[in-house]
Amino acid sequence: MPIVISEKEYSWSQTDSTLSISIPTKSKAADTYINSVYIKANFAPYFFELDLLHPILPHQSTAVIADDRILFTLTKKHSTLWNTVKCTDKDVNVRERRKKAEQEELDRMEQLRRSKIEEKAAASRKLVKQQIEVERAERERIQGEKDAQKQRIEEELEAWERKLQESESNVNMQALSGEEAASAPRTFHSIDETIHTTSEQAQALALDDVEIDESEIDMEAIRAKVRKQLAATAPPERPPPRKPGHITVVFTNRKNLPTTVAREREDAKWQARIDEAMKKHQMQASHD
Repeated sequence: MPIVISEKEYSWSQTDSTLSISIPTKSKAADTYINSVYIKANFAPYFFELDLLHPILPHQSTAVIADDRILFTLTKKHSTLWNTVKCTDKDVNVRERRKKAEQEELDRMEQLRRSKIEEKAAASRKLVKQQIEVERAERERIQGEKDAQKQRIEEELEAWERKLQESESNVNMQALSGEEAASAPRTFHSIDETIHTTSEQAQALALDDVEIDESEIDMEAIRAKVRKQLAATAPPERPPPRKPGHITVVFTNRKNLPTTVAREREDAKWQARIDEAMKKHQMQASHD
């Protein structure tokens, strides 16, 4: 049977907004409870309870054990001075009042628990959203770098192709001009003012000289010269593709076996040892 703390054994004081109740104790630990109209403390073998005159705010109230005392610091719901701390109205059903206040406190605690769960879930969703945004920005950055690199390479290839086409057109134009120059008719005006030759032999010799000069024009030499000039100005060719090769992959045997296989092998070893021991025992028994 617990010893109930009487009204003479505790003290109280108040302000407009707070209420302090001090209870003496020798114990270092105590179970305390606070709701809007009722407080209690259990420190064996003593027990203290009090029905308050007016409601308080339990979530803003505290109970502390210090200096051999239990100190309740309660926040009043309405800022006013109380003429007494205990509810003494006989018309009030104390049990129903306590039960209602206890249910209100349970509802408040449940609401607080749900609020914390919702806040935690919201924080988790926020973190997930932030992580998604970071990953999306990283993907966009990588894709942008890829697109920029692709565009740069395409521009370089287009410039290289244009330069190659210009070089080929220059080669064709120079070759065509060389062929036209070689096939064009040549006019030789031979004016001999000092030598007067009227014989047919002299005229034949002059014609032979003209034919010899025409044969000395070498078209291959002209083409070779043009190719040499174009080779000096042409861009470098693309390197050939790499030669295919073969890679030999050697796989090593696994040393770690699955648990079932390893256990079966251990069981087989132990069974072999047991059979060998039984065989030796039977041989010794037969010799005896």
